Amino acid sequence: MPTPLDRALNSKNLFLGFAGMVTAAAAWAIWGGDMFPAEADPTGGTGSNSSVVVGIPN
Repeated sequence: MPTPLDRALNSKNLFLGFAGMVTAAAAWAIWGGDMFPAEADPTGGTGSNSSVVVGIPN
């Protein structure tokens, strides 16, 4: 005669609970953080107007 522990370990509920926890952990990992983090503002010089004009063909 199976014990309550045997029935619990052989049931689908244990598998579905584990699958739900894995799915929740994956969803938290994907949506919990910044998927596309903003880049820092550039710190270099802006250049001069003449350097911009030289790069534009007529």
